[in-house]
Amino acid sequence: MLLQRGVSVSRVPSPTPRPDSSRRRRRIGILAAAAAASTLILTACSGSNGRLLVVADTTGVDATTASTDVWAVDPGEQPSSTNRVASEVTRPLSINVVNDDGTMARDTLGTAWSNATLLSFQDLRGRSLTTVGHPGSRSTTISADNGPLQTSILRRGVFVATQDRCVLARSEAETERVGSGLCQVSEDERWVVAWPAQGGRLSIRDLRTGKVRTVGGTTADAVALGRGTSVLAVQETAGGKQGIVVDATTGKVTGRTPVFQEMRAIPVTAESTGFTALAVGSLGASPTDADAAAGETQLLWIDTSAKVQVVDRGALMLPLHTDTAVTYVRLGNAQAGSDSIRRWDSSSGSRTVLLSGRVGAAAAGADGIVATRDTEHGVELYRSNTHGTLDHVTTLRVDASQGSNVGRVLTSGDATWMEISVGGTMAIARIDLVGNDSAVPIRGWAQLSLGGLDADGTALITGYRTTQSQHLTVGVVTPSGNRYAERITANADGLNLIHDGVIYVTDRADDGTLRVRSVRAQGRPAPTLLYRGLSVGGATWPTDNGATVSTLISRQAVMQAQRPASSSGAGSSDAGSSDAGSSGTP
Repeated sequence: MLLQRGVSVSRVPSPTPRPDSSRRRRRIGILAAAAAASTLILTACSGSNGRLLVVADTTGVDATTASTDVWAVDPGEQPSSTNRVASEVTRPLSINVVNDDGTMARDTLGTAWSNATLLSFQDLRGRSLTTVGHPGSRSTTISADNGPLQTSILRRGVFVATQDRCVLARSEAETERVGSGLCQVSEDERWVVAWPAQGGRLSIRDLRTGKVRTVGGTTADAVALGRGTSVLAVQETAGGKQGIVVDATTGKVTGRTPVFQEMRAIPVTAESTGFTALAVGSLGASPTDADAAAGETQLLWIDTSAKVQVVDRGALMLPLHTDTAVTYVRLGNAQAGSDSIRRWDSSSGSRTVLLSGRVGAAAAGADGIVATRDTEHGVELYRSNTHGTLDHVTTLRVDASQGSNVGRVLTSGDATWMEISVGGTMAIARIDLVGNDSAVPIRGWAQLSLGGLDADGTALITGYRTTQSQHLTVGVVTPSGNRYAERITANADGLNLIHDGVIYVTDRADDGTLRVRSVRAQGRPAPTLLYRGLSVGGATWPTDNGATVSTLISRQAVMQAQRPASSSGAGSSDAGSSDAGSSGTP
């Protein structure tokens, strides 16, 4: 079984050596999982004991019954009953690792947690499971469900949400159901809000005390403030949708918004002092004007007393960061170049356009952003600065008048890396968030992938230089380097990892047998054969060695996300087929 990013564990098709193979938000809760019910990425696992997760080759097994065992091994150690961690795995599921500053890393299939191995996957019976245990021993099931499931590692423990419940595991032996229905947990990890998927009574659980408050009415959506005691619930009324603000400590309603035709709460980032929501029309006393009442979408700021201010209006507005201000991407009309990146201040009500045109933006760390603008002269790359504006740092020089697509976006330390596809070719860009080392070290390839980042910032790159390339090239770009260095070639594109200066490569030997090889990221290449008949399924070190994931929001990305998914499953975040996911998008 050859495991690839964007390909599920169950019945992986024969790898193709040509570049026409398929390519590969932050909300802790089932809304994010349901939104990402698409192709899953099999990546490395998060932990600290440095073990590979390897899986058996099941090529040729009927697709309806294909499954595999998973072992956690030291590189070169042979799989056995003493290091097996799971059986009957047919599909990996993602695990979010939430940092204290609100950023998020993403692991898939497994991770080390509380001196044990945490796994999330679908099994042979079609169930989605999250388990915890030790190699060679029977694991404990934290949650199992026949539908989507999302697992997040918090400071309080492992939070698992399905479509009808959420549970919190504080240890292997202590698991508690903390909500029924759809769930969301506050950034400070004090409150869990839950409501039935079809609408109903809202429950608010205090994880510090275990007390639960309920709120009457039919709640269709809810979000807890990142830090504080306020909850925004969107409730159905006879005339439409209305937001209510609830004091989580008492369960009492402290304010109500006007009634809108449609309304949806948007998750806010960690330091937000108010709520954001998207709404259409206004049927009651409202700060909106006649145009809004006619059906235009509005981005709203709702304070803790339920006072409403209109941030902006347009086709769609998607926040990147919220604190006392909202930084967001605004999609204008259907005309090319009508989009913009804007910031709105809640204290003054002023709105500033940071960048306009064919633009997109992604969160970079806890409070920064990176941005792109497509022009006929190239893809311009920007970063935020301490003055709250955007600095142009470099340009991918190619005709981008028809738009570009951005794939993986990874931030590690003071640099953000991204995959860019434009004009039928691909490139890798690095944006230095503080210095002058921004660059586009790779451009013009037929296909390439940002495979991961090592702890020192070295980027693992795989791809095909041209459409005629017969072998996959696997190599690196150093943290401040401007050149790609090939380390090894492979006969197919499987899962490849980098950690502590070593690259782990999965491909097929000339006779078609799966194999795992290792090679150093720098120095004289000397590949070592680790396994035959097995492939890499992950590792118990962090997927990208501490790098956090985000999604670049743009018109192109929204259109792509609205297309029917080619496959279904539980995932994590914006468009689960990429590392999408970040910061406050609905």
